[in-house]
Amino acid sequence: MRRWFRLGRLRAVHAPIFLHWSVFMLAAICAVALVKAPLHALVLLASILILIVGHELGHALVCRRLGVKVLAIYISAGHGRCVHGVPYSRWEEALIAWGGVAAQASMAIPFLVLDAFWVGPRGLLGEPISILGYFSLLTIAFNLLPVQGLDGSKAWYIASEWRLNLKAKRVASKALRRLGSRKQTSSAEHKRGR
Repeated sequence: MRRWFRLGRLRAVHAPIFLHWSVFMLAAICAVALVKAPLHALVLLASILILIVGHELGHALVCRRLGVKVLAIYISAGHGRCVHGVPYSRWEEALIAWGGVAAQASMAIPFLVLDAFWVGPRGLLGEPISILGYFSLLTIAFNLLPVQGLDGSKAWYIASEWRLNLKAKRVASKALRRLGSRKQTSSAEHKRGR
Protein backbone atom coordinates (compact mmCIF):
# COMPACT_ATOMS: atom_id res chain seq x y z
CA MET A 1 0.00 0.00 0.00
CA ARG A 2 1.32 3.43 -0.91
CA ARG A 3 1.75 5.66 2.09
CA TRP A 4 2.31 8.99 0.35
CA PHE A 5 0.56 10.48 -2.66
CA ARG A 6 2.16 13.28 -4.61
CA LEU A 7 -0.21 16.21 -5.17
CA GLY A 8 2.08 18.34 -7.29
CA ARG A 9 4.53 21.18 -6.67
CA LEU A 10 4.09 24.26 -4.53
CA ARG A 11 5.19 27.12 -6.75
CA ALA A 12 5.89 29.43 -3.82
CA VAL A 13 8.76 27.23 -2.63
CA HIS A 14 9.47 25.09 -5.73
CA ALA A 15 8.93 21.83 -3.86
CA PRO A 16 6.67 18.80 -4.26
CA ILE A 17 3.89 18.27 -1.73
CA PHE A 18 2.82 14.81 -0.58
CA LEU A 19 -0.31 13.66 1.28
CA HIS A 20 -0.28 10.67 3.60
CA TRP A 21 -3.07 8.10 3.36
CA SER A 22 -4.17 9.16 6.87
CA VAL A 23 -5.52 12.41 5.38
CA PHE A 24 -7.97 10.40 3.31
CA MET A 25 -8.88 8.34 6.37
CA LEU A 26 -9.50 11.55 8.34
CA ALA A 27 -11.73 12.80 5.52
CA ALA A 28 -13.76 9.58 5.69
CA ILE A 29 -14.08 9.80 9.48
CA CYS A 30 -15.22 13.44 9.25
CA ALA A 31 -17.74 12.51 6.57
CA VAL A 32 -19.18 9.62 8.60
CA ALA A 33 -19.18 11.51 11.91
CA LEU A 34 -20.87 14.54 10.42
CA VAL A 35 -23.09 12.76 7.89
CA LYS A 36 -25.98 15.08 8.74
CA ALA A 37 -23.77 18.14 8.27
CA PRO A 38 -21.42 17.40 5.35
CA LEU A 39 -20.52 21.06 4.90
CA HIS A 40 -19.32 21.22 8.52
CA ALA A 41 -17.25 18.07 7.89
CA LEU A 42 -15.65 19.67 4.85
CA VAL A 43 -14.90 22.92 6.74
CA LEU A 44 -13.44 20.93 9.66
CA LEU A 45 -11.16 18.90 7.38
CA ALA A 46 -10.11 22.01 5.45
CA SER A 47 -9.30 23.81 8.72
CA ILE A 48 -7.08 20.97 9.92
CA LEU A 49 -5.25 20.77 6.59
CA ILE A 50 -4.85 24.56 6.36
CA LEU A 51 -3.32 24.56 9.84
CA ILE A 52 -0.77 21.87 8.95
CA VAL A 53 0.02 23.15 5.44
CA GLY A 54 0.30 26.74 6.72
CA HIS A 55 2.78 25.71 9.39
CA GLU A 56 4.95 23.76 6.96
CA LEU A 57 4.70 26.52 4.37
CA GLY A 58 6.04 28.92 7.02
CA HIS A 59 9.14 26.73 7.36
CA ALA A 60 9.48 26.50 3.58
CA LEU A 61 9.17 30.26 3.00
CA VAL A 62 11.87 31.01 5.57
CA CYS A 63 14.07 28.36 3.91
CA ARG A 64 13.57 30.01 0.56
CA ARG A 65 14.32 33.45 2.01
CA LEU A 66 17.57 32.15 3.53
CA GLY A 67 18.59 30.36 0.33
CA VAL A 68 18.10 26.86 1.77
CA LYS A 69 16.60 24.46 -0.77
CA VAL A 70 13.19 22.99 0.11
CA LEU A 71 13.15 19.37 -1.01
CA ALA A 72 9.54 18.39 -0.18
CA ILE A 73 6.57 19.00 2.09
CA TYR A 74 4.78 16.02 3.63
CA ILE A 75 1.30 16.35 5.13
CA SER A 76 -0.38 13.68 7.25
CA ALA A 77 -3.60 13.82 9.29
CA GLY A 78 -1.97 15.21 12.42
CA HIS A 79 1.51 16.29 11.44
CA GLY A 80 3.56 17.79 8.65
CA ARG A 81 7.21 17.85 7.69
CA CYS A 82 9.18 20.31 5.60
CA VAL A 83 12.26 18.55 4.26
CA HIS A 84 15.00 21.01 3.37
CA GLY A 85 18.71 21.28 2.77
CA VAL A 86 21.21 21.96 5.53
CA PRO A 87 21.08 25.54 6.86
CA TYR A 88 24.29 27.57 6.96
CA SER A 89 24.21 28.04 10.74
CA ARG A 90 22.33 27.25 13.93
CA TRP A 91 20.85 30.75 13.71
CA GLU A 92 19.29 29.92 10.33
CA GLU A 93 18.13 26.57 11.68
CA ALA A 94 16.35 28.39 14.50
CA LEU A 95 14.80 30.91 12.10
CA ILE A 96 13.43 28.06 9.97
CA ALA A 97 11.90 26.47 13.08
CA TRP A 98 10.30 29.78 14.07
CA GLY A 99 8.94 30.21 10.52
CA GLY A 100 6.34 27.51 11.04
CA VAL A 101 5.32 28.91 14.41
CA ALA A 102 5.05 32.44 13.01
CA ALA A 103 2.91 31.29 10.09
CA GLN A 104 0.64 29.40 12.45
CA ALA A 105 0.34 32.38 14.81
CA SER A 106 -0.43 34.71 11.90
CA MET A 107 -3.37 32.44 11.06
CA ALA A 108 -4.53 32.10 14.68
CA ILE A 109 -4.63 35.77 15.65
CA PRO A 110 -7.28 36.90 13.11
CA PHE A 111 -9.56 34.00 14.10
CA LEU A 112 -9.16 34.77 17.79
CA VAL A 113 -9.93 38.46 17.18
CA LEU A 114 -12.94 37.47 15.08
CA ASP A 115 -14.20 35.23 17.89
CA ALA A 116 -13.69 37.97 20.48
CA PHE A 117 -15.91 40.39 18.57
CA TRP A 118 -18.36 37.93 16.98
CA VAL A 119 -21.90 38.25 18.23
CA GLY A 120 -24.36 35.44 17.68
CA PRO A 121 -23.98 31.83 16.56
CA ARG A 122 -20.79 30.92 14.74
CA GLY A 123 -22.35 28.64 12.14
CA LEU A 124 -19.72 27.44 9.66
CA LEU A 125 -17.12 29.67 11.30
CA GLY A 126 -17.14 27.48 14.41
CA GLU A 127 -14.68 24.91 13.04
CA PRO A 128 -12.13 27.39 11.64
CA ILE A 129 -12.26 29.48 14.84
CA SER A 130 -11.76 26.39 16.97
CA ILE A 131 -9.06 24.75 14.84
CA LEU A 132 -7.19 27.72 13.33
CA GLY A 133 -7.62 29.85 16.44
CA TYR A 134 -7.64 28.03 19.77
CA PHE A 135 -6.26 24.63 18.74
CA SER A 136 -3.52 26.41 16.82
CA LEU A 137 -2.36 28.16 20.01
CA LEU A 138 -2.20 24.82 21.81
CA THR A 139 -0.17 23.23 19.03
CA ILE A 140 2.18 26.24 18.98
CA ALA A 141 2.84 25.80 22.70
CA PHE A 142 3.31 22.04 22.29
CA ASN A 143 5.50 22.43 19.21
CA LEU A 144 7.84 24.83 21.03
CA LEU A 145 8.69 22.29 23.72
CA PRO A 146 12.45 21.59 23.55
CA VAL A 147 11.92 17.96 22.56
CA GLN A 148 13.60 16.17 19.67
CA GLY A 149 11.27 15.99 16.67
CA LEU A 150 9.45 19.23 17.52
CA ASP A 151 10.37 22.74 16.38
CA GLY A 152 11.33 23.66 19.96
CA SER A 153 14.40 21.43 19.73
CA LYS A 154 15.84 23.92 17.22
CA ALA A 155 13.82 27.09 17.78
CA TRP A 156 15.44 27.86 21.11
CA TYR A 157 18.91 27.92 19.52
CA ILE A 158 17.99 31.50 18.74
CA ALA A 159 18.49 32.51 22.39
CA SER A 160 22.03 31.09 22.65
CA GLU A 161 22.98 32.39 19.22
CA TRP A 162 21.62 35.83 20.10
CA ARG A 163 23.70 35.87 23.32
CA LEU A 164 26.80 34.84 21.37
CA ASN A 165 26.07 37.54 18.79
CA LEU A 166 25.75 40.20 21.52
CA LYS A 167 28.96 39.00 23.18
CA ALA A 168 30.80 39.12 19.84
CA LYS A 169 29.52 42.66 19.22
CA ARG A 170 30.69 43.79 22.69
CA VAL A 171 34.13 42.26 22.15
CA ALA A 172 34.40 43.83 18.69
CA SER A 173 33.21 47.21 19.98
CA LYS A 174 35.71 47.11 22.84
CA ALA A 175 38.52 46.17 20.45
CA LEU A 176 37.58 49.01 18.07
CA ARG A 177 37.50 51.52 20.95
CA ARG A 178 40.96 50.39 22.06
CA LEU A 179 42.22 50.56 18.51
CA GLY A 180 40.74 54.05 18.13
CA SER A 181 42.30 55.29 21.39
CA ARG A 182 45.69 53.89 20.32
CA LYS A 183 45.43 55.74 17.00
CA GLN A 184 44.63 58.99 18.80
CA THR A 185 47.55 58.48 21.21
CA SER A 186 49.99 57.61 18.43
CA SER A 187 48.89 60.54 16.25
CA ALA A 188 49.30 62.93 19.23
CA GLU A 189 52.80 61.54 19.86
CA HIS A 190 53.58 61.82 16.16
CA LYS A 191 52.57 65.51 16.15
CA ARG A 192 54.75 66.22 19.21
CA GLY A 193 57.67 64.54 17.54
CA ARG A 194 57.62 66.93 14.53
